[in-house]
Amino acid sequence: MVDAKTSKLYMTPEDFTQMGATLFRRYGWQTDLARVSGIHTTSIHRYAAGTAPVPPYMVTLLRALMMLKIAGHEMPEPPEVITTVIQPEPPRRQRVGTRMMPNINWFTEK
Repeated sequence: MVDAKTSKLYMTPEDFTQMGATLFRRYGWQTDLARVSGIHTTSIHRYAAGTAPVPPYMVTLLRALMMLKIAGHEMPEPPEVITTVIQPEPPRRQRVGTRMMPNINWFTEK
């Protein structure tokens, strides 16, 4: 059994927060990290707060991004967030014979 703290892919919430803030900017780094990594923002908040352990793939991703930054490469731009979806207007239904004409002879007949 491997102890999590001695594993190379273990990261404390404090280390996670420090590395994320260093890679991106101080304000909004969790949102940018979520966009770049494709992980939901709630998960990033949980890793930073310590309510969920930082998974090994996230540790690997952060270390790879840090090596790219140290080597002088630019950080990847987070993809644009699509806030509205334009859907085509549904085709209009044509009304065909929905109303019946009253039988006038029924009222006049005795």
